[in-house]
Amino acid sequence: MQFLKADTAIALRIGPFLDETDGKTAETSLSISQADIRLSKSGGDFAQVNHNQGGGNLVHDENGWYILNLDTTDTNTPGMLTVAVHESGALPVWKEFTIAKENIHVWHVAKSGNDSNSGHSFEDAKLTVGAAVSAASAGDRVFIWPGTYDEKVDASSKSLSFVGKSRMLCIINPTSIPDTAMLIDSGSTVKSLKIIGGNSSSDFGLYAASKTDLLIDDCHIEAMTTSGVMDGLYLNGASNVLIRNSYIKSSFDSLMVSSAHNISVVDTIIEADASNSNAADGSGVYGSSVINIIFERCSFYAYSTDVDDVRLDAVEIGGRGIVFNNCAIYSKKTAGTGDAYGLKITAVSDVVVNNCSIYTSSAGGDAYDIEVGNVSNVVIYNSFYSSNKVNLVGSGKLIIGDVGSADVNVVSEANIDFGASKKASINTEADTALLDAGISALIHADKVIDTFGSPWVLEFRDKDTKNVLLRQEMKNAAGEAITSINNVLGRLELE
Repeated sequence: MQFLKADTAIALRIGPFLDETDGKTAETSLSISQADIRLSKSGGDFAQVNHNQGGGNLVHDENGWYILNLDTTDTNTPGMLTVAVHESGALPVWKEFTIAKENIHVWHVAKSGNDSNSGHSFEDAKLTVGAAVSAASAGDRVFIWPGTYDEKVDASSKSLSFVGKSRMLCIINPTSIPDTAMLIDSGSTVKSLKIIGGNSSSDFGLYAASKTDLLIDDCHIEAMTTSGVMDGLYLNGASNVLIRNSYIKSSFDSLMVSSAHNISVVDTIIEADASNSNAADGSGVYGSSVINIIFERCSFYAYSTDVDDVRLDAVEIGGRGIVFNNCAIYSKKTAGTGDAYGLKITAVSDVVVNNCSIYTSSAGGDAYDIEVGNVSNVVIYNSFYSSNKVNLVGSGKLIIGDVGSADVNVVSEANIDFGASKKASINTEADTALLDAGISALIHADKVIDTFGSPWVLEFRDKDTKNVLLRQEMKNAAGEAITSINNVLGRLELE
């Protein structure tokens, strides 16, 4: 849906007008007058457009599209604006716009733009995201059209909403001068963008330290380096953050949440690749002194092919009120002597793990599915892991099944009382190889949207065989099945 600035005259394209008989032939010579154009403002009754279209008819542009002029009276009511035209000989055409108040602007950025443009439409878009940020006021939206934007976006002192047309097509990647890709302020939203930090030490993908009230949705956030340390999404000290439907990757700490509180991570893949000989440990999630953080339906994947003695942690976290629900946690080091940890809980922490699968392996070091730090308590329900890979530090306790049913202070499975709960261990090479191959295939599969059927389906296809590994019906933000392009983009942009 296109956003228009309130009380502003603008020329728009409306169409296509198609022959009412065959429904496909473009009508290029219609006489569409002012009286034929009807407007409904914010759900009100339809009335004639105020602009007189230059005293004549709409001018045909091409392929059945016509130029429609709106004046300040036509755009004087914030909310939904519906334009409807039913011209003899053609099928009815209607289009909806959102009229935004003067103090809530939408700024467009496109590779075809120019920073001297107004930025209020695609046709008059800015060329750089930075120019849109400079022009915007707090609370404005920056709409980013497909393209790769080689720049650092610093919006650290202005709350804005950044929305891309498509996560895989709208890319912020400062390659000319490697740097942190994007910095945001409290109250910001980042949606449907691919954000890649520069390849140098201490560069981040998305930086939001000590910020609050953030939404990160449908994003690909990445920070990879061959030297030094880089975090993908840096939320040190942040609070009240929702991350959903995203992919976060780094060669160091993919998601940093130390001293953060009130964080929710949903339907997100977090990957750490420490294979670049940077002599630094790699973690999917790292956080100390965390308060209230929940991971729901997330996948954590840490791996390294490096021969250096680096440690791998799918998750290393500590604090109070930490919950993992319906998650897959996987850590594998295929070379070197470094240790691999699935779920590493640091000292003085309280953690609940429910319906999760945890697996680790290391070629030359130790592998621990779960490590519980000193003076920490981990309650685990209905989860798959190997009891041979449990490491308890000091007075750390692993409580299995009902709370208080068993305090596990030894690694030996023979001394664990499972109560009424069930736990599966992976103890054979065949089992581990099968799990390894399956998880790897899903993570690296091609994602294909099948739009031929109804509803649309997202397929995970094996990169080599092209076989379908998993099919998932697609739904929009309202929970409705996606059956056409209308209830994909319309719903997302409305939000």
